[in-house]
Amino acid sequence: MMALSEFGSSWLPDDLAAWTAMSTEDQPVAIAERTAIGTAARVVVWPAPRLATAVRAVDEVLAQLDLQASRFRPDSELSRIHGSGGGLFFLSDGLAEAVAVAVAAARWKPWAGRPHRRVVARRPRLRPGLRRAHQ
Repeated sequence: MMALSEFGSSWLPDDLAAWTAMSTEDQPVAIAERTAIGTAARVVVWPAPRLATAVRAVDEVLAQLDLQASRFRPDSELSRIHGSGGGLFFLSDGLAEAVAVAVAAARWKPWAGRPHRRVVARRPRLRPGLRRAHQ
């Protein structure tokens, strides 16, 4: 992956150093990506000079989501609800949307509700001298 500035056009200012601009064969299009909230975020923009504006908007949304739904931040809305010990809560629109999207994604995936690791079922071993009833 090449930084956008390496091939002649730099649309990302220094304050957006978390983003890596990528080269494309189609010059009017600009692409940037970064890691965020445990996954990767990729932004594709046309026309290319609007890349900085687009990634700033994405950074703003990601920061808001992190503050609402991060299980790793003690100051997140999710952590405050989890640490409260129960009760009735009004969720922010952002956290409610994040929960709804997560539930919909879990229902959509073919492995929904199953652990990520593959569980192999094994037949139980019988003690020597015992036979199965159906044999």
